[in-house]
Amino acid sequence: MRMDPAGERTVRVGERTVHPSSLASSIAEAEASARALLKQLKKAHQNGAHNLTPDVRFVDALVTRLGAKRRFVMKDAGATRPRAEP
Repeated sequence: MRMDPAGERTVRVGERTVHPSSLASSIAEAEASARALLKQLKKAHQNGAHNLTPDVRFVDALVTRLGAKRRFVMKDAGATRPRAEP
């Protein structure tokens, strides 16, 4: 995590420098896509495509890792999600 000239936090991603919120947004999009794929794989697996077992495990682990990475980026950026009202 770095500070840009305006005093905002930035993250270096490869050759680019981005704000943590946009990085977290991109990770959230990837996580949503992986969740959709996992749902389709699980449905196919239930319908008898048992050769997909390794794929189901892989995508499930990917979803878990993406969620953890998204939370880490937001925490490191100092951003907090607003709590739901009771």
